[in-house]
Amino acid sequence: MTAFEQGMLIILCAVIFVIIIILVFVLMLSKKKEEEENKVGTHAVKMTNTGMAYEDIKKFLPFDEIKDNMIVQEMGERFTMLVECQGINYYLMSEAEKISVEEGFIQFLNALRFPIQIYVQTRTVNLDESIDGYNKRLQTMTDEFNKLLDKFQVLDRQGAPEEQLLEVGYALQKKEKVVDYTKDLIDNISYLTQNTNVLQKKYYIAVSYHISEMGLINNFDKEDNYNMAYNELLNRAQSICNAIASCGIEAQILNTTELTEVMYIAINRDDSDLFNIKKIVDSDIGTLATTARDPMLKRQDLLREEKKAREVAAERDRQLEIERQRKEERERRTQQSIEDGSMML
Repeated sequence: MTAFEQGMLIILCAVIFVIIIILVFVLMLSKKKEEEENKVGTHAVKMTNTGMAYEDIKKFLPFDEIKDNMIVQEMGERFTMLVECQGINYYLMSEAEKISVEEGFIQFLNALRFPIQIYVQTRTVNLDESIDGYNKRLQTMTDEFNKLLDKFQVLDRQGAPEEQLLEVGYALQKKEKVVDYTKDLIDNISYLTQNTNVLQKKYYIAVSYHISEMGLINNFDKEDNYNMAYNELLNRAQSICNAIASCGIEAQILNTTELTEVMYIAINRDDSDLFNIKKIVDSDIGTLATTARDPMLKRQDLLREEKKAREVAAERDRQLEIERQRKEERERRTQQSIEDGSMML
């Protein structure tokens, strides 16, 4: 074997050795990566308490997230703010006041330089919190009344002056009337909520901003786009509040919690009065989409109730028919007895 062949053999062995080292290194990296991927919880899907995956819920909801008083949509490219408007008693105004409101609204429309949407939401008012507040206040007033009553009885036993007794007695009567009034108020509100649905209308102006409005050339990063969109949207919302103030309408920009409540009621329209939004906000976004019952289950319950009503009506008609036949049979027998008696005579 020549020196050249020996040199080539050494080079070939060195190359093979390097290749083997590289392959071993690659295999070790792949094995380590596989072990990390197989760790418990690496591929675990984050679930809500109701058993739904967060990603599935986000695909279902018509928005990405709600933050900084805005509804974020289209992967952070579209933003929306809501301006809540308080209603006015237009039909109770004089003609001059009506004209003033109409002129102010016309000026508001003419001053618009961007699109808006008017959204009206009908809510079922849940008065449980108000009733709980009244009950707490009633308990406090009852305790004050009992203390005042004890004071009056002590003064009376001690033979206090008449003027002092009259003063305490007058305060005692006032406190008693307030307690009785509060009890009647609680009873009336409780009766009202049990027998009828108390409805309330909320009026909103939705104003949106899209990243594309910045122009065709946009060299800013995502955070800069977000900040610019927020500032522009805030200016638009504030200009709406100032513009409709000329109509005598009070308006305010909804914060994040209020926005969440609006979206929650829009998604859970039938069951929104059963859940307290203040507690839901402290949980997770999945709750917004999972409290309402499945529409198919609601439909099945409705069909079941209709079937039961038909069965009850059919059974009632059958019983009436049986009673009618019995009555006819009794009348026939009575008539037959009368005829038989006449023949015997």
